[in-house]
Amino acid sequence: ALVTQASSRDATKRLVKRSEDVSAVSTSAAAPEKPAKEIDTGRYDDTKRMNVMAKQLKLNRKGGRHIFLCADPTLPKCCSAETGLNSWLYLKDRVKRRHRPQELVVPEGQGQALPKCCSADTGLKSWLHLKDRVKALGLDQNAETPIWRSKTNCLRVCAKGPIAVVYPEQVYYHSCSPEVIERIIQEHLIGGKVVEEYQIVGGE
Repeated sequence: ALVTQASSRDATKRLVKRSEDVSAVSTSAAAPEKPAKEIDTGRYDDTKRMNVMAKQLKLNRKGGRHIFLCADPTLPKCCSAETGLNSWLYLKDRVKRRHRPQELVVPEGQGQALPKCCSADTGLKSWLHLKDRVKALGLDQNAETPIWRSKTNCLRVCAKGPIAVVYPEQVYYHSCSPEVIERIIQEHLIGGKVVEEYQIVGGE
């Protein structure tokens, strides 16, 4: 197997169960005792870093393709955590290097376990708000014009999170707190108008 050091036990430790008290989620979720890399939480609110990364990624360039892969979810349903992570590492390596990769090794307790653009608790609060509001407003898959929502571990803009992207317009948003998510739902997803105050403007 490509992922040689990930085990079912390690994957289980990363699972976060949804709770009505969202603030309790981050404390109940087990985290690696000794992460291989410390995350500087000061960069969560680093606007300069966000702008630099957006420019490097050329977020405003039209015509590109964006693949979303269901891998390393909160609660694995479509496949095991190891299978999903294995596919993610292969995809990530192939897109970057464009040749057959060597064997990939994931350090114990790694994967997508370390948050980068915002804390895990902050991201989860925004996700639950988006998920619940889309359903409450009758905009889910049963609507005439449905809004699909998917939770992803990384959109590659590692600052000013939570980060969101809306397709097909390919509009990226920063600082997506539940309040900002609500504005995106009402003004963009329903009203069709970009919330420019929180839009990330990347390079062409």
